[in-house]
Amino acid sequence: MLDRADRTFLLRQAAASGFTGLAAQAIWARAAALVLGGGAQTQALVLGAYLSGLALGAATLGRRAEAAARPLEAAGKLQLAVAALIALSAPASWALGLLPESIRVLAAFLLVFAPAIIQGAVLPALSAHAHRSERLFQWLYAANAVGAALGAVSASFLFVPSLGLDGALIGIAFVCAAAGLDAFRRGALPTRREAERAPLLEPGTGAAAVFAAALAAMTAELVWMRITALSGGSSEHTFAGAAAAVILGGALGALAAGPLSRRLGRDALTVALASQAVALPLCLLACARLPYVFALLRTTVPDGIPGFYLFETFKLAAICLILLPATAAAGAAVPLAFTAEGERRASLVLAAGGAGSLAGAAAALLLLPYAGLDGAVRAAAAVCAVAAAACALRIGRHRAAGFALACLAVPLLCPALERSGLATGAFRVRGMPLSSYQAFTEAVFGGHDFSKSPYNRAL
Repeated sequence: MLDRADRTFLLRQAAASGFTGLAAQAIWARAAALVLGGGAQTQALVLGAYLSGLALGAATLGRRAEAAARPLEAAGKLQLAVAALIALSAPASWALGLLPESIRVLAAFLLVFAPAIIQGAVLPALSAHAHRSERLFQWLYAANAVGAALGAVSASFLFVPSLGLDGALIGIAFVCAAAGLDAFRRGALPTRREAERAPLLEPGTGAAAVFAAALAAMTAELVWMRITALSGGSSEHTFAGAAAAVILGGALGALAAGPLSRRLGRDALTVALASQAVALPLCLLACARLPYVFALLRTTVPDGIPGFYLFETFKLAAICLILLPATAAAGAAVPLAFTAEGERRASLVLAAGGAGSLAGAAAALLLLPYAGLDGAVRAAAAVCAVAAAACALRIGRHRAAGFALACLAVPLLCPALERSGLATGAFRVRGMPLSSYQAFTEAVFGGHDFSKSPYNRAL
């Protein structure tokens, strides 16, 4: 068994891996936008390269790292390689503009894809050093998610404004290298292999469930980002805050996976997927109140730079609370699938999650122009419900499968999202009547004259 110091060290390593990965991804997205343009296609390119790299790395390098005699030493080597690639990406990102337009997109893809492949193997290696403990894997996954959320926010609010793109990448590379050297130093001794245990579910069931949960979560995440941008302004800070809110909710769900597994056993994964199917459309309805929430927050914070950061902090907290049910259900699926898959390695589960996220991003890009915000989320919820029913049938729980299919009624019967008030820009205006949501909507849609208010001015 690992002692407390070793467990704390592994959690710190998982958090550092998530922090450097998402911080670098956010900076790469901004650098690519300067060369390729700041449209949705560029964001999709960077996101697709990062997610596909993580999935491929977990499936290939992750399996080799798990089988290594010294997995912690392997994790250290992997992080040192990631640090080198991140540092090299600083001059390479500026060199993209010198390339012919025919190969510029491919070069930008490879710039993100190469380090993501290596980083995808770090968490499986840490899990192998932890003797594949179910409880510790839940904490490792949660720590990785918290680090990722902090990385996304820090890159947008701290590193880029203070250090610039190149300086931010070099700083992140130093953090990654420090974590890698620490892991390499402490990983000299081989890890102890424990006896294998029988899986709770049929082979591949947990990985398939994670694929469905990640697909639905990523589709909904892009919808929520669109809603947040419409309600609170389109900026890199808004996108980083929305991403951090989704990741933090997933971390809380990962911590709840342990008690859920002990209480429900083989049915835990079915319940998590069914809960995600129910929560997704309900959270979408709650997002209709975001313009009112953001306008209310604006009236409570002062002007100036401190007020801006305070407003963004409150905005992040509000998004976290609204999206918590759906994001927590999605976050619980990964540790539960790890438990269900027995000793078939974390690499399979994490690779399935990365592939599902990539498929969800593609699905959102395809669905949003034709099905709209409502249709994309309803489709994501339907995928979760069907996946929950399939998990229940694989273990012979026919009543649970019927319950999961009954959850389809929620996305089908849920009222449509009120979209007309999302893009009003009400958070930019002082003096709005905010005594109640009804007064706010009447002012927005009733032609209220704010010019007479002494507090009315665009920010």
